[in-house]
Amino acid sequence: MQDLGFKIVKTNGGDELLARIGNYEICKAAFEKAMFVYPSDHLEMRQGARVILNRANNTSEGMSKRFISGLPNSVREGRVLMHNHVSHGPNWPTGPNGFRAWTDDKSPPGFVPCPCGWAGLPHYAREDHARAYRGSPKLYQRRVRLLEKKQAVVWGKEDLSSGTHK
Repeated sequence: MQDLGFKIVKTNGGDELLARIGNYEICKAAFEKAMFVYPSDHLEMRQGARVILNRANNTSEGMSKRFISGLPNSVREGRVLMHNHVSHGPNWPTGPNGFRAWTDDKSPPGFVPCPCGWAGLPHYAREDHARAYRGSPKLYQRRVRLLEKKQAVVWGKEDLSSGTHK
């Protein structure tokens, strides 16, 4: 079985790999140093996709960011739904093409209400993603359709969206 190793990731809307380390104790020390170097950024220490340590927006209150698997149909009270900048259809589950979503206690700086209609729920996305969608919804939808057709073999079906953007 392959050893997954550890990594430190800055996750302000998109993932930026800061370090990849094989030893847990060394990675933990590097994570603590990264919290000092990047005091206002959301940082995670991961093993593979599993988040081991987390510090969101300069707080040490534990793990408030919770990643979504699939397509949500509701959001718990007191939580805010968000997704990353990756192109996606209105009813795509998380996963295809690197599309990720999560909930948190509040949206991070630079996130605004997103107009894309994903999951049929109010949610937030990075300002540049929301601006690109607002600028040309039809062009965005056309790009998503092309992506779906291109990836049909990989995903096992051509139309992941089963709906239209709002």
